[in-house]
Amino acid sequence: MAKKVVDEYTQVITAQVDLGGGVDDNYQVPVTTSYAPQDPIAFVLQRVEYILSNRPQILLDTTGDSFRFGLSFIYTPPEGGWQGYEQGIIDYNTLYRVDTAAPAANVVDFDGDPQVVKDWTSLSGKGRLVHPCNFFLWTYTTTALAAAAYVYARIDYTIIDLGTMENELYKELWQAIQIRQQYP
Repeated sequence: MAKKVVDEYTQVITAQVDLGGGVDDNYQVPVTTSYAPQDPIAFVLQRVEYILSNRPQILLDTTGDSFRFGLSFIYTPPEGGWQGYEQGIIDYNTLYRVDTAAPAANVVDFDGDPQVVKDWTSLSGKGRLVHPCNFFLWTYTTTALAAAAYVYARIDYTIIDLGTMENELYKELWQAIQIRQQYP
């Protein structure tokens, strides 16, 4: 049975999560809340734009300061925060400070709103397949930040109708989610 595309045009969904100011602060928010596990649909994530509410050179005031952010299938992060190799990670990013000139010279700057953009349209299927009920935006600070901030995500996606629970695509999606949620 061929997959039935529900959306002809790209949809946009947004989420915002605090960027904790302390050491080892984890925050996460569900990107969607209106779907149940038995809903036979999937999102194909095409592109995500992460926008920081404060400039990284203000947040990261000491060499070695860093924070991480991204998308995951799992609500509870592991001790020590998310890593890029975790099974539940959909997307992972780290911003850190490295002084290449005199210490604290703040030589790195962003013009306008600081953004990190990921585009998955070149992947097979034109994006990343996720179920909308287990889908979180998260942040983790490895060191205390110099100012309060949040990470805002603008996500472009389309919806695919997976049909019934007997559909093979539906089974594949849930098998992938269950494997990712079996955190070691």
